Amino acid sequence: MLATPLSWLLALDRWLCVPAFQRVCPKSSNINMPKNKSRDKRGKPLVRSAAGLRPARAHSVKELLARSAPGLTRVTDQAARQSFWGGWLCRHLPTELGARVASVVERDGTLVIFAASAAWCARLRYAVQELDPQIRAAAPQLTAIAVRVQPHS
Repeated sequence: MLATPLSWLLALDRWLCVPAFQRVCPKSSNINMPKNKSRDKRGKPLVRSAAGLRPARAHSVKELLARSAPGLTRVTDQAARQSFWGGWLCRHLPTELGARVASVVERDGTLVIFAASAAWCARLRYAVQELDPQIRAAAPQLTAIAVRVQPHS
């Protein structure tokens, strides 16, 4: 029988504390738990205004690629130089030799001209020696010119 009056007294003690709590903290007793702020909710953007948060729009694909991958600009520059030298050599070499130039690469101040075979490589070497002053006038930054055989894959 002691268990029932003791539990009843504990319940009464808790009940009596509620009005006392309401008198001490009137604002806290009338509200429930606060709502989650909007930043904690899923599916909503952090900031609804578009001022200053979005990056500037790219005007071209080339510009976008230049920003996202700087290594691609080096590749495009190298392709442009290769195209320039291929056209330049075709205009200045005899027709039969110009057709045998496989590719041209400019790297580290050296112009490397690849020929289709070893025989054409030897003929191309002599022709390039004659064009050496004109090549250096077209590109003063070149320090050397090499003629090699195109490797087979």
